Amino acid sequence: MNGDGNQRFSDEEAETILREAARLDRHDSVNYFTRDRLVETAAELGIRPEAVIEAEKNVLAQRETDLLRTEFALESKSEMRQQWSKWLGLSVMLFGINMATNGFKFDSGLWFIYPVGIVGAVTAAAWFRYITNPPTKDESQFQEWLKDRQMNKSI
Repeated sequence: MNGDGNQRFSDEEAETILREAARLDRHDSVNYFTRDRLVETAAELGIRPEAVIEAEKNVLAQRETDLLRTEFALESKSEMRQQWSKWLGLSVMLFGINMATNGFKFDSGLWFIYPVGIVGAVTAAAWFRYITNPPTKDESQFQEWLKDRQMNKSI
């Protein structure tokens, strides 16, 4: 170990050293801390209990937000899959109707191509928007989803 016991570290360096030491000390076990243990450990470092409780609230709020964002992302992907599934179902149904009414005579008209093409273009445009501007990167979409979610829960 280089240096003497009076070596000085900035707050950021001390935090990094303690995080690394905690990581190295785990020995493949998962360590969980109770609030009381956090407050006790913080007191040894000269940190007020109120600051620990405030930090705990912030961490729990961030955890909740992260879970909600994950749910939002999964729901957005599911909606996109549903749009493609609906388009495919519509295509098969209209193709079946076209074949049932015209038989397999392709020279008498394939009218089903028009509605399938239009709905397909709209679905492709939604997919392109989803790929180029994912809902997970758009804070306004997330906030709108949260508002809708809260409204649905209150009903």
